[in-house]
Amino acid sequence: MWGVLVQALIAAVGYLLPRLLAALGVVVVSETAVKPILDWLHNKIITQMSGLPEQGLHLFQYMGFEDAIGIVFSAYGVLLGLQAAKAAFSKSASKGQ
Repeated sequence: MWGVLVQALIAAVGYLLPRLLAALGVVVVSETAVKPILDWLHNKIITQMSGLPEQGLHLFQYMGFEDAIGIVFSAYGVLLGLQAAKAAFSKSASKGQ
């Protein structure tokens, strides 16, 4: 019985380990490369908006334009992360082919 359990555990680890490492790689690349770029773009847009007249700036703040920009960039970052994770979890990527 123990032999069967050990073999099942080895098979499960062999199946999950490459996928977990791929997911960890996706998270690291997303946090160190993609997120800073999107944050820089978001801050650049907000900085450009500060050049607007005061009433226009208050209108955009009232409408939630800054929050909308943040949500769009966050959603795009999540989309890129999901696509990278999907590629990393594919069968051929986990086998190294």
